[in-house]
Amino acid sequence: MSSIIHLIQKFNLNQLFFLGFSFCLFVFCNTPSLKGEEKKVEAPSPKEIMKKAFNRNEGKSSYVSNILLSCQFEIVKKNNKSKKKCSSPPRIKEFKSIAIEIQKDSIDTKSLSLIKKPASERGLGFMQVDYIEEGKSSDQWMFLPALKKTKRVVGDEDGPKTGSFFGSEISYEDIEKHHENDFTYKLIKEEKIKETPTWVIEMTPTGKKAKTRSYGKSTSWISKRSYIVLKTEHYDKRGFLLKTFKQSNVEKINGIWIAKKMIVINHQKSRMSMLKLKSVLINPQFSEDLISLRALKDETFLESELQKIHGK
Repeated sequence: MSSIIHLIQKFNLNQLFFLGFSFCLFVFCNTPSLKGEEKKVEAPSPKEIMKKAFNRNEGKSSYVSNILLSCQFEIVKKNNKSKKKCSSPPRIKEFKSIAIEIQKDSIDTKSLSLIKKPASERGLGFMQVDYIEEGKSSDQWMFLPALKKTKRVVGDEDGPKTGSFFGSEISYEDIEKHHENDFTYKLIKEEKIKETPTWVIEMTPTGKKAKTRSYGKSTSWISKRSYIVLKTEHYDKRGFLLKTFKQSNVEKINGIWIAKKMIVINHQKSRMSMLKLKSVLINPQFSEDLISLRALKDETFLESELQKIHGK
């Protein structure tokens, strides 16, 4: 108390009045309720959010070792909770994938995947080329080692591409690149998925895109932090729920957000698939020429090159 009195005694009344007035003026001018409404930061539009999600930074290149499980499922109830469970032994496949950003000659990115297990499917390959130009669909090819033949994946009369990625519930159209003008958007709400804040956005395909989509509309949950699509519900053109995609085990690797687990549920076929990333390399060095139809047909060469990437 004596120290406070001593401090006061060092100032005369005029000084104390000036200090008190200055303090009041500071409080008055910096009180939000008195100086008017604070400037609010405008939330991004649904289209801006999806543009960032579609073009999210995934590194200049990548190498991934994957495991893919697929099975028929049944719904079991336990402790008043429903859970999906494989009703038959799952089909398990292991494959490696590489991808590289091109950004020239109208090409956006190129990617290639090669099955290692089971032995009966070893050498089965898939290649995709995504384009910068809006409205241009991704080109996709499959290599069938038993026939020693490369097959281009196409739709029927400009319809959706048929078939699935390595026999899973992930269809070829599910892994095509999207552009922001392929859809119209509506922000439905904002909510959390396991403590992660998300925007919930409804997407409806437009024009040409609508003809090449199996889905009449989709609802996606976009992470506000990473812009990863944590969940998507796809509805068929009659409005019935067709598929649900869920991504989890999100972590940052070399500055890039990666979801290391994805579950795909086909509600109408009672089938599901799970894709797990066993190991991930971001920005490994390799030539873009490695992702080519020529390399896709040569398993021995391709495996040798993939081993070099993994070993670096």
